[in-house]
Amino acid sequence: MRLSLRNLAIGTLLCGSGVFFALDATSQRPAQEEQEYDDETQRAIIENYKEAKAAADAKKKQLTDEQHAIEESAAARDAADDDLQRAIARSFEQTKKTTVTTERMAKEEKEEADEDEKAAIKMSLEKPTEAPNETTPTKPVVTTERMANEEKEEADKEEKAAIKMSLEETTEAPNETTPTKPVVTTESQLAEVKSARHAEEKEVEEKEAAARSPIFFYDLGQPFEEFSSAWEGKNPIVIDGDKWPTVANYLEAQKFTQHKDIYRQIKSTKSLAAVQKIVQANRAKSDRSFDARRPDIMRKAVYAKFTQDNALKALLLNTGDREIIAQQTERSRGVDVYWARDEHGHGLNWLGRILMETRNLLREKEAGQ
Repeated sequence: MRLSLRNLAIGTLLCGSGVFFALDATSQRPAQEEQEYDDETQRAIIENYKEAKAAADAKKKQLTDEQHAIEESAAARDAADDDLQRAIARSFEQTKKTTVTTERMAKEEKEEADEDEKAAIKMSLEKPTEAPNETTPTKPVVTTERMANEEKEEADKEEKAAIKMSLEETTEAPNETTPTKPVVTTESQLAEVKSARHAEEKEVEEKEAAARSPIFFYDLGQPFEEFSSAWEGKNPIVIDGDKWPTVANYLEAQKFTQHKDIYRQIKSTKSLAAVQKIVQANRAKSDRSFDARRPDIMRKAVYAKFTQDNALKALLLNTGDREIIAQQTERSRGVDVYWARDEHGHGLNWLGRILMETRNLLREKEAGQ
C-alpha cells in the first residue's frame, strides 16, 4: 500500500497521467504472478489426484479380477471333485452288481457240479465187479465226471482220484490157489473222503478270498495302523534333510513354506491335535497353491517313510495286489473324503491310492536289482 501511494505521488509530480499508469501496472505485476502460481499449483494438485485415483481404481480392479479367478478356480476344483465322487459311486454300484451276479453264477455252477459228482459216485457204487478168470482180466472201477467249469477242473481230477483209490483195492494176479479179493467200499468211507476233500477246497478258497480282499485302515491301534499318515515310528522321517515325526506333520507344514516360524512350529510339534490348532489359527496365511500340490507332497512323504524303514517296506510289499483303502467309520468326526472314504465307498481315497503306487515302485525297484 505504501508503494502504491508513493508511486502515485511520483507519477503526479513527474509526468502526469502517462507515467502514473506505467508505475501502477508495475506495482500490480507481483499479484498477477502470485495468482498464476496458485492456479498452476491447483491444476497440478488436480492432475495428481486424478492419476492417484486412476491407479487406485486399476489396483482395485486387479484385486477384484484375482478374487474372481480364485473363486472360479475353487468352484472348478469343487465341481471336479464332485464329478469324481459321483463317478466313484457309480463304479462302486456297478462293481457291486457284477459281484452279486458272479457269486450267483458260481453258486449255480457249484450246485450243478455237486449233482454230477453225486451221480458219478452212485454209478461207481452200483456197478458190479466181474469175477476174474484166466481169459478175462480184472476191470477196475472207473469214475467219470463231467467238468463243471475250467477253474474246477484240476480240483475235480484230484477228488476223482481220491474216490477211485477208496473204491479200488490192489489185487494179486489170479491163479489156481489164490482167489481174487473183491472190492469192498462202504458209504461211510466215501462220505469221509468227500468231506475231507471239501474241507481242503474250502480252506483253499478262504485263503484265495483273503488274498483278494481289500485292506482297510485309518485309526491308530487298528490293523495296518502303520499305513496311517499320523503313525509315528521309532525313527523320524528324513525329507530334504529335515526330520519329521509323522507324514501328517510334513504335509501340514507345506501350507506355510513362506512363514518359517509357523513351519518350524509344526515340524517340532508331536501332538497332531496341537498341529491342527496351529493350522486353524493361521489359516489366512496358508499357501493358496497347496491344494493343487498336496498329492505330490503326500507321494514324496510316503515314499520316504517306506524306503527308510525295512520293516515298513516289507509290510507294504507283503500286501500283494490287494486294494488298500483308507476308510473312516467314526461318523461323528466327519469323513475326509479327499484322503479317505466312508463305509459306503464315498470318497477319493488318495492316501490308499498313493500307498498302492508306492508299493508298485518298491516292487519295480527290487525287481531291477
